[in-house]
Amino acid sequence: MFATIVELEDFKSRHLRLYTVVLEDESASLFEDFVERHSTLDELNIILAQLTTLGNMGGVPTNFLRGEDAAEALPAKALQFVEGEYVSCALRLYCIRVSAHALILLNGAVKTAQKVQNCPNAYPYFKQANGIATAYDASFRMKYGGIRLDSEGRYLDSESDFELDIR
Repeated sequence: MFATIVELEDFKSRHLRLYTVVLEDESASLFEDFVERHSTLDELNIILAQLTTLGNMGGVPTNFLRGEDAAEALPAKALQFVEGEYVSCALRLYCIRVSAHALILLNGAVKTAQKVQNCPNAYPYFKQANGIATAYDASFRMKYGGIRLDSEGRYLDSESDFELDIR
């Protein structure tokens, strides 16, 4: 199966560009599916607010997101403090940190178990995210072709190949 990385034009900020993935033979992106399926949850607003905060604060520092094997996830624990109080958020949005200034947003679900492997809601998205992250990493490491960053090392190079083989 192939997937294409596309930029989310509606979420562009000065310091952060957001991308998502469209799977072969699908019309909606993974992030669009995520937002649509969780549009009634207050927790979605926490994650969307964190994306805005990351854009405003200058990007995504290394080790800032939740480590999820090859992928990462929001919400970022450091941003779950609102006015000095911890705000619980079981919703997970899996993603790939491309650089401090670029994230690829994938899909996710409400995590209902301590370990994602024991959660029937989130585990399929966790597996999918890790498969995409592994394919992204392989493409990025290719000597010729594949995915590249722009000359400043901030964003995905618009002239690189944005197609991933996620078999």
